[in-house]
Amino acid sequence: MSAKPLADTRRDLEDPRVRLAVEGSRPAVRTTDAQVALPPLDLGPHPGVPVLPPVTGSMPARTLATTLAAVSSAAPKDDAIPLFTGVRVHGTAS
Repeated sequence: MSAKPLADTRRDLEDPRVRLAVEGSRPAVRTTDAQVALPPLDLGPHPGVPVLPPVTGSMPARTLATTLAAVSSAAPKDDAIPLFTGVRVHGTAS
């Protein structure tokens, strides 16, 4: 999905907790009070996008949430530098 519609949607939601889901072929953002379907990213105009590698591991959602909570407070909440308004997650198989 395109980052701008996701960021705009997240900014407009009051609930601090959101859940990302895929419903059919469309990404969606859900909160306790709202559900917003987002347009999928059309990969046709983006020939440089590589094929995704196979899944090599998984982790419980609670572990991921705890890990992200520890570092996400450092991410800016404004649009001054949009490149830095997120948290990069990188995992390695053990």
